[in-house]
Amino acid sequence: MSLQWFYGRGSDITGPVSRAELSELASSGGVLATDMVWQDGVEDGIRASDVPELFPAAVAVVEEAKPLAPMGHPDWINPLARPEAETKPGRAVAGKATSIIGQDGKTVKFRMKCDLCGRDDASFKTIPIPHGTARASFYCKKCRKRRDGEIHGYY
Repeated sequence: MSLQWFYGRGSDITGPVSRAELSELASSGGVLATDMVWQDGVEDGIRASDVPELFPAAVAVVEEAKPLAPMGHPDWINPLARPEAETKPGRAVAGKATSIIGQDGKTVKFRMKCDLCGRDDASFKTIPIPHGTARASFYCKKCRKRRDGEIHGYY
């Protein structure tokens, strides 16, 4: 009788299956390289990617490197620039002690508002929409104290 295999992902355990069935499951995506597998009678499992010949190495296709055009040439592409299609407009949400006046997907215009007395600051600030949280502060003339506010940015 051939050895039977078990495989598991998280708390789900499936088996027993034969080595041929395990190979077929690996090729169809039923068993992932990160799943744990073990043979019948063995307590500790190993990663499926560590089982010899279960996941054959993919053949890498390497394209021939093309020479880069010199800077200033019409065909020159900045390797650090993101294509315009990939840039998504951002969205800003008022956090503590702020109120948003307007936003255009790249910048946000907001006023500070005292979270203690409710006084709106007369001036406004414009900043790029942050990735995460941006903090700003102002001096409340009514409370005579510095107040901190937050703007939350999402992409």
